[in-house]
Order: sequence, then structure tokens, then C-alpha cells
Amino acid sequence: MKPNVSLPKVPVNIPQSAYSTLNNSSYQVREYREPAVAVVEDTVAQEVTAAPKIAFKPRFKKPE
Repeated sequence: MKPNVSLPKVPVNIPQSAYSTLNNSSYQVREYREPAVAVVEDTVAQEVTAAPKIAFKPRFKKPE
């Protein structure tokens, strides 16, 4: 016996025209390259001076 394969169906109230509008529109692609090295060094030096506090400290239980 083989199982019946069925795709899951979820009731969604978004019309198909909204999906086609998003897929057919053109988007402007931003530059992904890093800025000049001199600018990066200045921003890194400022960020290092203010170290963030640890927000989570794990505690381990000993096995009984």
C-alpha cells in the first residue's frame, strides 16, 4: 500500500493579483560592497570602546 500524497492547503485571504504585482515589479538594487577602508577603521574604533553587557548567563544543573 502506498500513502496518498497531498499538498498542504492553508486558507489565505491574499488575492493572486497581489502576488503577481510583486513578482512583475522592478526593484532598485543597492550597492553591496563595503565602503573605503579608512571609513571602516574609524567606525570600528568607536564601537570597541562601548562593550555591551552580557544579557544571558547560562546556568547548568548538576545531574542527580
